[in-house]
Amino acid sequence: MEYYNVRGIVFAVQGDNIFDVNLKELIEFHLENEAVMTMALREVKLVWRVGLPERYLEAMRDLLEGRLSTVTDYEGRISPEIKVWVQGESFESMRRRRKIVQKIMQGKIEVKGTVLISRHCEVGDGTRIANSCIDNFTKVGRGVIIENSAVMDRSNIRDGAEIRDSIIGRHVTINSCFKKPTRIWELSVIADDVIVEEGSF
Repeated sequence: MEYYNVRGIVFAVQGDNIFDVNLKELIEFHLENEAVMTMALREVKLVWRVGLPERYLEAMRDLLEGRLSTVTDYEGRISPEIKVWVQGESFESMRRRRKIVQKIMQGKIEVKGTVLISRHCEVGDGTRIANSCIDNFTKVGRGVIIENSAVMDRSNIRDGAEIRDSIIGRHVTINSCFKKPTRIWELSVIADDVIVEEGSF
């Protein structure tokens, strides 16, 4: 902390987690104990399930379906009748949001079940997204199928790729084309910063 000249309290949290913690009590505990660092941990039962791809996808579906009491709603729901959210706040992300929503309404992008498309995304025509979450700055090509999956931020999914029941990490490029489509199925987990060659199965 001295090296970086940090004088105040720093609060760091692992991303993509949902938790319920009283931050005021945590900070008070930290200060009362004059600690250099305080970690908040939680004991869990069925440890073998924590961190598994199945559990991550199950938690994602619970979140999107509103089954977690700490989450009320995402901004960007396109209609009260369907559970599809396309987010956007800045001028550019709102422009992209309008384009994606227009394509959904015109049937150029097919959505089924509960879908979250985060900010600054691009989605090509003929793509089908079902019960999935696509994170910020992700580019999805034409004719892509994404079902029951999570695609993390800044990924690039090229034309004709199929992603089913899988987790795609951050900054991933999935090369694919209609002649040699790439298929990622059956609880596959692609780590961050990976390039998958076209035609991979």
